[in-house]
Amino acid sequence: MSSASTPTSRALPSPHAPQPSSALTNPTTVPQTSNLSSTASQLPSPAALDVLPALHALLSRLVPDPTSTSLAPPLEPQHLASEAAGLKVRLQKAKAAIEQLPDMERSITQQEKEMQQVEARIREQRDVLRGLVGRVSPVKEKPPGQDAMEE
Repeated sequence: MSSASTPTSRALPSPHAPQPSSALTNPTTVPQTSNLSSTASQLPSPAALDVLPALHALLSRLVPDPTSTSLAPPLEPQHLASEAAGLKVRLQKAKAAIEQLPDMERSITQQEKEMQQVEARIREQRDVLRGLVGRVSPVKEKPPGQDAMEE
């Protein structure tokens, strides 16, 4: 068996990692971009993360509303722990799914620093584009066939 087929514990590279500044000075350098479709396929389903309806249903059974049309029987406080077990499992699964997302180990400070770097890069790129706009002269297009008439 080859080691290439075994999963590694390395974290995936950040899709938002700053690119080297050489991409700004060398127009032939194309910065690598993340594959958004592969990131999207790694996301847990929204239903896996949405525990609020289940929590609301559980709490509404604990404190029944006389105007409610719910068919669920009222819940006695001593039965709350056993009824909440399913909700606890859903929360644990949601937490595990979120922890598997890329960059979850990064702090807010690290993310803010990266955002500042990306914003600075965008400003530099806009400045370069503004400089290019001033250098490029508009090209007048000739109607088709006009070249043949001039020869």
